[in-house]
Amino acid sequence: MLTWFAENAATLAISAVLIVLAVFAIKKMIDSKKKGGCAGGCSHCVYGDQCSSNPDNKPQ
Repeated sequence: MLTWFAENAATLAISAVLIVLAVFAIKKMIDSKKKGGCAGGCSHCVYGDQCSSNPDNKPQ
């Protein structure tokens, strides 16, 4: 069993890093959604001209 971990250490480490990055990305998207913002840029959004997250639509 220990030899299996030794033979696959690089794969396990890379997989762990990718899982952590995916968790952080999902958490950021959830936090952004809770704050009322969107997860992407306004230039590609259908409602980009109406979105309050768009700095061009903020009241002066």
